Amino acid sequence: MNRGRGAAREGPTRQQIMQSILELRRQSEEIRMKAEADQAQLEKEREETRKKAEEDLQALREEALGERERLRKKAEETHQRLEEALRQQEQLRKANEDMQNRLESTRAGFRYSSRFNSDVIDTSPLVETIMNEPIPQNFVIPKITPFTGNSDPELHLKAFQARMMISGGNDAIRCKMFVGSQQTELNRWRWQTCLI
Repeated sequence: MNRGRGAAREGPTRQQIMQSILELRRQSEEIRMKAEADQAQLEKEREETRKKAEEDLQALREEALGERERLRKKAEETHQRLEEALRQQEQLRKANEDMQNRLESTRAGFRYSSRFNSDVIDTSPLVETIMNEPIPQNFVIPKITPFTGNSDPELHLKAFQARMMISGGNDAIRCKMFVGSQQTELNRWRWQTCLI
């Protein structure tokens, strides 16, 4: 009997072994299920991260395309404004050149007529001051319809004064502009008529 008791004490019983095996299986199943849950959670988080990255990338692409389109339109508008400014500058240059030619023609007519009239002196301070007054580079020459003698001179004078008030300039420049606002032949005839 003593042997039986010693043998029983030596190792676990079959029932204990079975319980241990079942416990190990249960723990293994729990570990497996937890690993699967963790894997599923990881996959879910990975998918959400991928979708968010794709959305962010798409938003950045759309923003970049919008910015590029905005810059393209701005560049086109700047180019158009530059072309318009160059066109206006060319028009002003031609108008200034035309006015200078008219003034030179008027000055030549005045000098020609003064040769026939000894009372007129080319070196009059008033005439020199007016004729030698330079037209500023930034001066905007007003568009004035030349006076031909067929319309009301008072209306022409009022229109001239109104446009010169807008354009500015001193009295000498206004005198030069007024001389240029009349047709060359009519101008020359007036100078000769007044001075001879």
